[in-house]
Amino acid sequence: MNEMFVLQGATNTGKKKTLKALREMLKNLYPDYQEEELYTDTVYILSGKNTPKIGLLIDDKYEKFIKSHLETFRDKGCEIVFCACLTDGDTLDAVNTMKNDYSIHFIGRGQGGGFPDDCIVQAHELRKFARL
Repeated sequence: MNEMFVLQGATNTGKKKTLKALREMLKNLYPDYQEEELYTDTVYILSGKNTPKIGLLIDDKYEKFIKSHLETFRDKGCEIVFCACLTDGDTLDAVNTMKNDYSIHFIGRGQGGGFPDDCIVQAHELRKFARL
């Protein structure tokens, strides 16, 4: 089954910074990845030779936005998805609508405002969880 890795935490805990760091890390590790930007600075599909197709959603604020792009990732054949959601409410509900299409793994994002070094460490951990 396809997999989804979800950074989950309160507002201002570094989820977006971590996902942006992950995007840069994947682009550097896999230079053959082609990047398709679906929404400015927020939604990407990465694909390359002999590597899984990855959906990357760098926003966690709006349920309809999240749900729409997760459905796009599914429809475009993304095998791995990285995204974020808040700890409860509509954004979490939007992620959970994909439970029949993806094995969903929630990764807690703690307090602290997302210091840059911390975000890079967590981006490495996300990459390892996804076996990339």
